Order: sequence, then structure tokens, then C-alpha cells
Amino acid sequence: MIQKIFRDKTLKLLIIINIINLIAYAIGGKFLNIKYISLIITFLILIFCKQKKSLPIVFYLHCNSALYDDINFTYIFNISIFILLIKEIFFYHSKFNKKTTILFIILLMYNICMMVINNLFSGYRILSMISWISSYLILIIYSSNKNVDFEIIYRYFFVGFIMSCLNAVIIPFKIWGTNIPTAYRFIGLLRDPNYYSFDALFLIFSSGTYARLINKNSFIYITIIAVLGILSVSKMFILLLITGFIFNFIFNLNKLKIKPYQIILTILMMVVLFVLIYNSNFIDIMISKYTYRSETTSLLTGRDKIQLYYLNFVYNNPLVLLFGQSTSYSAISDIGSYLGGFYANMVAHNTYIDFIMSWGILFTIFYLCFIYKILQMSHKTGNNTFTKETKVLVLIFLLGMFALSYLQADVFALLILYIILLSKNGDEVEINESNKNIHDNS
Repeated sequence: MIQKIFRDKTLKLLIIINIINLIAYAIGGKFLNIKYISLIITFLILIFCKQKKSLPIVFYLHCNSALYDDINFTYIFNISIFILLIKEIFFYHSKFNKKTTILFIILLMYNICMMVINNLFSGYRILSMISWISSYLILIIYSSNKNVDFEIIYRYFFVGFIMSCLNAVIIPFKIWGTNIPTAYRFIGLLRDPNYYSFDALFLIFSSGTYARLINKNSFIYITIIAVLGILSVSKMFILLLITGFIFNFIFNLNKLKIKPYQIILTILMMVVLFVLIYNSNFIDIMISKYTYRSETTSLLTGRDKIQLYYLNFVYNNPLVLLFGQSTSYSAISDIGSYLGGFYANMVAHNTYIDFIMSWGILFTIFYLCFIYKILQMSHKTGNNTFTKETKVLVLIFLLGMFALSYLQADVFALLILYIILLSKNGDEVEINESNKNIHDNS
């Protein structure tokens, strides 16, 4: 990967911009004005780059969504999605699949009607909706595109994640020095530790396809991202990481030739590791990190109370169950007045509840039909099938949505697209490996 980074002028320039921003933040004061220049250059890079680099740059910028928060510019990812859409329509004359586009327009009209009925329109929500619409239109365009190179997307996504972590490392040291509080959770430059760790999970469980595309081992990518993911102190990350490895083991069980001594050796190593950890203060440190908010909420950091509240709300409101009430339902249901100020206008932290609360059962089914049509269209254009690695990532994605509210997040559609592109490229990898095995056996 390092050689390809050095040969990729666009990626090198993005890395240099991140480093300049890091230095500007560290020095502070008037040096922060440099960030305005780097912001303009970043948008110019996206505008004038080649088509095959446009989507990868958007994934890079997604990891750095909060890079310019200190100069009060929080829309770099939102605007980059819109720029990408404009380029696809006016510069590359990309076509939209009629059926999927019509389905999305119907869903969009329903969204708008619900917001009008509940009087929830504002300048902020209009801007947010523009980028949300753009992300789904990009999903429609790229799902039918055969020429998307997953290798480039992963490289930019991976490097963007690493650079976001590098830039974010300096933040706690500048604020607290070496006395970083227990409550601090590392978030890269994504504002929220759980969304940050979800990016890490996507990179971990798609690394195998990328590694095979460049004929490398995925261990180094998995290790680096896993370590950075653990820094988020996200219980969800730990649980899904372990679950993903278990799924991966099960799906590849037929390929593994495990000998009895290897099982015994693994058990002994795990016992030794457990004893060493148990006799250290590591467990106490981790418990304090993972439960520091237990005095005000719960071990689940309030998700249980929030989700139970919304489930009861739906149960007691049949019309909401059928039709939903708004994409900003938390403002309408006034959750804070029932559960206390900490919960004011809280989302459900559960995408499935988001679907029901926002659109009801009827339009949730409609949305699933839209996604099904996207997958169907993608299959027709790429002849792709879900590989074992794709299946693991899909399961992680579906499980993660129990803990995260992704419905109105701009990146939600792009993560669906990422899985589709992984499937297309992963299918090619498995076919090549199968042909190689047949050739070797013959």
C-alpha cells in the first residue's frame, strides 16, 4: 500500500493537507487561518480529480468529517457528497435507473410531507436533507457502475481513517496534557466514538478482499485498525469485533486444517493470557473506562431506557406504528421531559426503531423494497454474489444497527454502496482463487 500511496499524487496531497491541519491546530491562534486555505484546496481536489478518484475521496473525507470543526465548518462531508453528485450528473452524464429512482422519489416525498405536517423545516434540516438525498442518488448511480475499483476505495478509506486518528491524537493532549480524564473516548475525527468504531469494523472485515486484490496478507490492516478501534472505548466495537471473527471462523471452517496440538496450544495461550490480565490492574482500568457513566445512566449508557421509551411510544400510538411521524421524531415525542434532561431529543440509538418511528411499518417495507431493487440492479450489472467476507460484513452491519441510529446519517447509503462494491470485487477475487486452485491441482 505504501508504494501505491507514494505513486498516488491525489492521496499524497490529501495526506499533506491533514498534516498541515494537525500543525495548525497544535500551534493555534492565527495559524488556524491556514485551515481555510486547505479546506478550499480539498474541495478543488475533489472537483478536478479523475472520475475513479471521486468516490474514494468522499470516503477519505468521511473519516475526517470533524477536521474543520475548530474553525466552525462542519459540512465538509455533506458538501463533498453534493459535489460528487454534481460531477456525476453534469460532467460524466451518469444515468439513473428509472425504477429505483422513482421509488426513492416517492420515499423522499413522504419524508418531506411528514416534516411539513410536523413543522420541522429549518435551514439546518434543509442542508442535511440535500446531502442525504445526494448520498442515495450516488448509491443509485454507482450500484449499476461496473468500473468502480474497490482497491482504490479501500486505500483511501483506510488512509483517511489513519490520518483522522493522527490528527485527533493531539486534541486530548492539547486540552488536558498528560492528565487525560477517564471519561475521554477517542473518536478520530468523526465526532462520535461509536460511528468511528463502526468505520473501523468496516475496514477490518473488508480487508481480506483488498489484501487479495494486491496479493498481500490482511493481518497488518486488521491489527492496525483493531488497535485504533479499541481506543474508542466502545462496547459495541468489542462485541461486534469478536462476533465478526466468530462468523469468519465459521464461514471458513471447511478451509481450515486444524490439528489437535494447535487447539491445545491455543487454549494454553488463552489461559496464560487470562492469568496475566487477571493479575494486573488492566481489568480495573477497562471497567472504569467502560462504565464511567454508570452513575447517571446504566451499563448500556442509557440505550435501554431510550429504546424502551420509544417502543412503548409506538405500542401506544398505532398510527405511528403504521405511518411513522417524522424523521425528527425525537423532537416531537419530547423524550427529555419524560426521561430527564440528559435524554432531551435523543435518537433511539437503534436504526430499526428509527425506521418505525420515522416511516412506520408501511414505508419501512417500501424502503426495504427500494434497497432490494438496488441490490437486484447491482447484481444484473455486475454478476456479483455475496462472498463469505461480504456476508460477515453484512451481519456486522445489521447487528450494529441495533446500537446506532443510521437512518438519517448521510453515510448510511454509502455504507450500503461499500458492501455492494465489496461484493463485486470479492466475487472476482474468489473466482481468480478458484481458478488458481484448479490450475495448481491439475
